Amino acid sequence: AEQKPIQPKEIKKPVLGYISIIIDDWGYGENVKEFIETIDMPVAIAVLPKLPFSKMIAECAAKNHKEVMLHLPMEPNYNTDKYPKDYIVKTSMRSDKVKKIINDALATVPHVQGVNNHMGSKATENKEFMKTILTYLNEKNFFFVDSYVTEKSICKDVANNIKIPFIKRDVFIDNVADRNMMEGEFVKLAHLAEKNGHAVGIGHARPLSLQVIKEQMRILKDKGFVFLTVREMIERTKNK
Repeated sequence: AEQKPIQPKEIKKPVLGYISIIIDDWGYGENVKEFIETIDMPVAIAVLPKLPFSKMIAECAAKNHKEVMLHLPMEPNYNTDKYPKDYIVKTSMRSDKVKKIINDALATVPHVQGVNNHMGSKATENKEFMKTILTYLNEKNFFFVDSYVTEKSICKDVANNIKIPFIKRDVFIDNVADRNMMEGEFVKLAHLAEKNGHAVGIGHARPLSLQVIKEQMRILKDKGFVFLTVREMIERTKNK
């Protein structure tokens, strides 16, 4: 009998590590929306509330099966920027005021699945304050990502006590708006993912950042890294 040719088996690359990418500061403009429509890998879109395009960007992200997050402005230790009244949740506020600000923010960012902090060095160092916030977010079935803007952050302990799905950022991809620096941060992110099994990177919705993020995600995927949604990443790491 004639032998059938042996089909070459598709060689599966071993998984080098798992990575989640969150992109902050959406809502200022619509020129970056093409990124959401064309990227074919999971990225979380963290939208600032009450901006001209907050709602439109959140709708676009949900329609394109991307995780939508509320990028919640929280009180920093130092701030020189001007923000409208009651835009930022502050440690001096009563809990009902904090909840109202969160609800007003959510009204402008539909389809939210999780929250991360915009600024917030002072807020994330305050145990009682974060307890109020995380308890409320947990009631809404959100996850929380600590953007980790201060080494004194107590978010992890509070989140563990409240049992809200939680993870923290490992690398800021684009603190310096320079291609070489960003590519270097991706090397760092990949190294952490390989070493620890997982890593979370945060970038920002700026044209150069988005271009580098798209390129680097493709490069890392080809190398054997797997990209997960934030929710999947939290599930993966919760017992570790």
